[in-house]
Amino acid sequence: MQEKQSDYQALKNQKVSDISRQLAGLEGGVSYLYLRALNSCLPKTYQFPKRSRRPAKDRFNAALNYLYGVLYHQVELVLIQAGIDPELPILHEDKVGKPAFVYDFIEPYRPWVDQVVFNLCINKRLKSSHIQPMDKDMWMSAVGKELLLESYEGFM
Repeated sequence: MQEKQSDYQALKNQKVSDISRQLAGLEGGVSYLYLRALNSCLPKTYQFPKRSRRPAKDRFNAALNYLYGVLYHQVELVLIQAGIDPELPILHEDKVGKPAFVYDFIEPYRPWVDQVVFNLCINKRLKSSHIQPMDKDMWMSAVGKELLLESYEGFM
């Protein structure tokens, strides 16, 4: 982790536009270490081999994906209400239909979702019945979504 901090320091005082790819690479590396540490703290039945997005391959990632989607829409709405253009690309690339600034702005709030899902797993409240398998993928069931939303709203 000390190495990653040194890598960030080396980029100090440079234009974001010049170092955006390097920042994305560093972010990915730190994210990998963070998720590996988080995973090691989970009960065995909730542990996951790696982060999986659309589609998730396990219930922990399915829960993260669902709540990140909820948070994403809330952040986008707040930005619009504040008069901030959610499509302004700063770090994340501008892609059609994916407001880039929302991805930039959401980063400090992702740990809130992580904490909600982590607590559900530590307390063994996220059950197999909360997942709806489709082929080899995992999606949240209606009951699972209810549990996640209730827990998320309680946390917020």
